[in-house]
Amino acid sequence: MQRLLTRIFNRLMKSWSWVLLIIFTILIKWASWYPEWVEYNYTYGLYPLISNTQRLLLGWIPFSVGDLFYGFLVLVIVYKTFNLIRTIWRKRFNRAYLVGAMQQGIFFFLFIYVFFNLLWGLNYNRTGISRQLQLEVKPYSLTELDGLMRRLHDSLNVYVRLVKDEDRKRHFTEKRTL
Repeated sequence: MQRLLTRIFNRLMKSWSWVLLIIFTILIKWASWYPEWVEYNYTYGLYPLISNTQRLLLGWIPFSVGDLFYGFLVLVIVYKTFNLIRTIWRKRFNRAYLVGAMQQGIFFFLFIYVFFNLLWGLNYNRTGISRQLQLEVKPYSLTELDGLMRRLHDSLNVYVRLVKDEDRKRHFTEKRTL
């Protein structure tokens, strides 16, 4: 396992990969300062292509491939941390090991940052729903929020009383048989 991970990291960590990751990181940070640009060019331009490609390639799988990917990343971090502790314990820790480990760590997190942002994360830098719907955003107090919650609760209780018990039971039994 260690040989495989070392080979993968060594192959990925060529100088051109570092340059691309740093350039993409700078571009992602720059784009995050311009929500309108992200909205127009990423959300309505590039992201539909990315989303459709992901759906075409992975949509037939009945579970989240992204969750498996995140799980794999967690395992890599745990494995690398265990190796670091083992190296320190065996007293093989030196400056060269520290520099190599830091390079791999920085590369790993830059890689994750860039791919997360390119595949989805830039959507967090959009203009926001209130601007898209031209809503006026104004501050509210806890009293106003509490009043809204009470009104929603009361109206929900009105609708709950309209549903008959036999309809509710039939609905749940139909769902289980499907």
